Amino acid sequence: MDKKSAPKNRRIALATCSALPGLDPDNRLLLAPLRAAGYEPVPAVWDDPSRNWTEYTAVIIRSTWDYYKKPAEFLLWIAQLQNQRVKLFNPASVLKWNMNKRYLRELEGQGVPVIPTEWVDSKDHDLGRILSRRGWKDVVIKPVISAGGYLTERINQSTLPRGSELLKECLHSGGAMIQPYLEPIVSQGEVSLLFIDGKFSHSVCKRPARGEFRVQETHGGTSELRNASREEIQISERVLSLAPDRTLYARVDWVPAPDSDGGTRLLGELEVLEPSLFFGCDPRALGRVVDALGRLLA
Repeated sequence: MDKKSAPKNRRIALATCSALPGLDPDNRLLLAPLRAAGYEPVPAVWDDPSRNWTEYTAVIIRSTWDYYKKPAEFLLWIAQLQNQRVKLFNPASVLKWNMNKRYLRELEGQGVPVIPTEWVDSKDHDLGRILSRRGWKDVVIKPVISAGGYLTERINQSTLPRGSELLKECLHSGGAMIQPYLEPIVSQGEVSLLFIDGKFSHSVCKRPARGEFRVQETHGGTSELRNASREEIQISERVLSLAPDRTLYARVDWVPAPDSDGGTRLLGELEVLEPSLFFGCDPRALGRVVDALGRLLA
């Protein structure tokens, strides 16, 4: 997109959190290409009460990585932007749907192979009974509203007391999910396919640090560019097609199934709220985002 075709109001807010007022390093890579296309990109803390969001032609959610600590406030902010008719990427319907990981249960109901999950509410939180019923001895517990590995821990028979305590913490935040611990994530890594405006952009393999199972960079994880197969792209396209609306950006995360050599994968997440897009692994994706933004604004 060239400067002549940029909208008259060229200010674009890149929504972030107070811990990263200038964006994280990967998202800062977006600033120069946006400026070159005639935009004025502005990092903006989402819950800054002094911010006037109507000053921007669009708001792009990027590193709002504290939303899970105050989800009610985040939803109110999204509603505020809707009421003010501020263009939001991704759309509000997508953000609200993706905030709670129970969307995975919906995808599973539509035939998507998802990691087996026990969804827990306050009416049933006896961890020992749940694991016995499921036949699981080694699990991962996390809240249904979380990001970056928040309150996400591996629990086994020897750490059940801690697991019960963690489960209560998760329930207090809105609900919990329990999944079997998948060792292949450590040995093979987690695969992510990135999409810009619904089209495949690039793929990365994320690996946890030694002694970890969480692949996020904040926990020492690393990532590298990889080639995605046609089959991986096709099934990821199908998953993305089940989102409520068109997306500017999306990330589909796959993990190796148990006892798999990497050929069989299960959906870990469909990230359409504030995913890292790994621009550093494939800088060509920056231009794809700018071009897609021009199409969506038009």
